[in-house]
Parts: sequence; C-alpha cells; structure tokens
Amino acid sequence: VGGQGAPLVPFLDHVLFADKSPIALQNIGGIANVTFIGSSDKLVAFDTGPGNMLLDAAINILSKQQLSYDENGLWASKGTVHPEIVQHCLQHPYFKQKVPKTTGRALFGAHYAQDLLRQFEHLSLSQYDWMATLTAFVATSIVQSYHQVFSIFPAEVVVSGGGALNPQLMAQIASLLPN
Repeated sequence: VGGQGAPLVPFLDHVLFADKSPIALQNIGGIANVTFIGSSDKLVAFDTGPGNMLLDAAINILSKQQLSYDENGLWASKGTVHPEIVQHCLQHPYFKQKVPKTTGRALFGAHYAQDLLRQFEHLSLSQYDWMATLTAFVATSIVQSYHQVFSIFPAEVVVSGGGALNPQLMAQIASLLPN
C-alpha cells in the first residue's frame, strides 16, 4: 500500500493514540522510527534515522570491544559535542529522502561508525567526545525529521525502546523540543 518496513506498529499506534493527536510516538531501538498522528485520520510513519545501533557500534569500537552499549549514557555525559561532526552526519543522503522511508544496518551500522571515526581522527576526539557527538546526532536527526515532515507539530512525544533508557539521549531530545 505504498509503505515500507513494519506497517503493523503504526496501525496499532493509531488505534491506541488517535484520540491524543497531534502526537508523535518515537521508538528508539537500533533504528529510530516515529508514528505521527496529526488527526484521527492522518497518520505518517517512517524511520527517522539511526538509533542505538550507531551508539552501540561506536562504544564497542571505542572501548576495544569491552562495552556493548553506553549504559545510562555515561560516556556521552563525560564528553563534549562537536557540532561540525553532527552537521556532517546530517548531510547523509538518507535525511533528504521523502517519506515513507526506512533504513537499517546497511546505512547506519558498525561500518558507518568506523568510517566516521576514521574520517575525523585528525580531530583527536576523546572516546567520551565521540559518544556525546553521536548521541547528539541521533537526537538531532530525530527532531530534524519532525520539522521536515510534520505539517503540524506534535503536542506530545512519547518515547519507547531502549533509547528511552539513555538519559543523555533523552536530555538531548528534550533540549531540542523544549515544549
């Protein structure tokens, strides 16, 4: 019917949350995806971009395979965001595609993390700076997609998935969505 990915979740989201529109139901798993309900009959769902998959791959590389995820966003909380890298990442062609769109490991998996680390190694960022920067990229890509796609802005954003348990990621999203 013209969609991509896992079409059953947006249907269930619509059934459960249509009376709360406009609302965004943001899942941050390996890939981040959103269901936006603009009115009782208006539904938009798509992958906003990378989620935990990128953060997990980066910390695994940076910790020399000692860590599989940034527990409680601890590494990210100790670092400084480098906006030039965030802006570079946001230039990825995926973010210019129109909805409906999906993404996955092929675009934002371990190879993407490795390529970024190599491409910007001349900056000599600490492992904490990398995690702060990539966390900011994930958060910014989510919020940027809202501004690009939604005709009206959600009154509420409900976050689910493993990313909802990352205080640094949630704080970044909240700072970009102050209302």
